[in-house]
Amino acid sequence: MTGVGVCPTRGRLIHVTALLVAASVWVACSSPEQPVVPQKTQTQTPSGSATSGPTVVDNEADWPAGFIPVTYAPGVFNSCGLESISEESVWLLDCSGLVVIVNDGQSSTLELPGAIAASDGILLRQGGAVDAVDILLTADSNDQQGELLTYDVMATEVLRTLAIGSGWPTAGAVIGRRSVVSTLNGRIVEIRGGSASALVEGLDPLIAIAASRDTVWGVSETGTVTVLPEGKAVRLPSNVKPAAALAVGESVWVATTDSGLFRVGRSGARSLHVPGGINTLVRCSDGVWIAQQRLGATFGSRPGLRRLDPSGRILDTIPMPDGPNGLSCFGQSLWIHTERGTLLRRMSG
Repeated sequence: MTGVGVCPTRGRLIHVTALLVAASVWVACSSPEQPVVPQKTQTQTPSGSATSGPTVVDNEADWPAGFIPVTYAPGVFNSCGLESISEESVWLLDCSGLVVIVNDGQSSTLELPGAIAASDGILLRQGGAVDAVDILLTADSNDQQGELLTYDVMATEVLRTLAIGSGWPTAGAVIGRRSVVSTLNGRIVEIRGGSASALVEGLDPLIAIAASRDTVWGVSETGTVTVLPEGKAVRLPSNVKPAAALAVGESVWVATTDSGLFRVGRSGARSLHVPGGINTLVRCSDGVWIAQQRLGATFGSRPGLRRLDPSGRILDTIPMPDGPNGLSCFGQSLWIHTERGTLLRRMSG
């Protein structure tokens, strides 16, 4: 579950989610007439010169203990989140469709056939190593159609594409052998066995989705959480602006840009009393991590991270010199991407 970022283009609030599973991860993109094979190139610095490996320009002493700067890419992308696919490899998503891949300290780029808008991160992962990646993409299009493109990580080629119907895809989640995708025109689509079908239509525009074994939560930009399969609607407090969602136990945690964090169950919503707005959240082996641009007056309104236990109790608050805007976990590794372009890694335990 990586971070949430918002595309600067007005008129389309869209999200991208890398759905990482043992066999595949998905990419949703606008439908070209023929699948376009992403081109893998060497990472470029802003001046245009190639880099053959990581460039650590931040002093490790500038960051909290245990947070190691891995690479730095200022101006290379307008960040739309990041997705880790192993303990040593992470994909940084550019809203334009560029992916910066950092693998065991080396970096390269991958051009995807569509524009990325934002990332909700890894909502649920099954099994071990990731063999292929599915990312939700979109591009300017009059028909606002979305597509799911599966990219083979090892073979570096497109495996297949799948149309998901009308509406720009905004987020996705994996449940066992099926996946669910939310759209900007209020649809929740189920992907199973290479086919797509709508579970529900006609909701308010959806910006986030989360799923557990038996339940799907679709979160609208107006603050309504739709619970499937029963179709129950739970309202967040008025004027709350949802940003991301994460399934935790039998409930969903909804992060907001202005009002902290809420736990939503079938009986209603309650605040978890986390001050300030939240960019994104991710579940790791040592708890749930949230990224914030302002930690509150106690911390001089500095940006940073908080770690919570499954009950919502705050375990750690960690101010940082640069605001985190993307989070992702794999195994013991927590990856953080900051506003100014630094990629950090923290090992739990």
